[in-house]
Amino acid sequence: MTNGSIWMPPETQDNSPQDMQQLLEEMDFKILRRGEVVEGSVMRVDSDGVFLDIGHKEEGFVPLGEMKTISKEEMVKLSEGDSLIAFVMRPDSKDGPILSVDRARGEEGWRDIQKLMDQDEPVEGVIAGFNRGGCILEVANVQGFVPMSQLITISRDLFKQESSEPGGANVSEDSIGKDLIGKTLTVKVLEVNRSRNRAIFSERSALQE
Repeated sequence: MTNGSIWMPPETQDNSPQDMQQLLEEMDFKILRRGEVVEGSVMRVDSDGVFLDIGHKEEGFVPLGEMKTISKEEMVKLSEGDSLIAFVMRPDSKDGPILSVDRARGEEGWRDIQKLMDQDEPVEGVIAGFNRGGCILEVANVQGFVPMSQLITISRDLFKQESSEPGGANVSEDSIGKDLIGKTLTVKVLEVNRSRNRAIFSERSALQE
């Protein structure tokens, strides 16, 4: 201390306003957890997938294999700034968070069908296939099952194990109702069990009100 002046320590780089602002910004980033669903903004699209700004210190990446629920038409129109929801698969990947649009849409679908069941509302689903016991139906990106006993507009004759051909050869499951795949059914949700990936639908309940 000389001439009445007060000595002050020199301002270090770590305490500079610029570095403090950077620290605060880093603290404001989202902490990602595997299994959560986040919303992101498209940063760029390339031949390997889509990069998203998800509010994390690193951009998230959606590989093409995790975007199968996005149609070709949607992909062509996808551009910078568009919003996408994504499921966090690997939050700590060395290349940045790895995300899945398909799984995010699936998770949203489970929430949607749970809400439909709670509110006892009918919904339209798309026939994805058949087996001996009934119909495989896709509702809100979730595949569930309509037991034969809960079908109204599809005849039980469709599920007969013996063909009408001479000799009564067995009909393969792949051939059951193949002409109906892609058509729609109006159903209600009877049961949702997310932990077991189980959803049961009923056309009977939807049509017999």
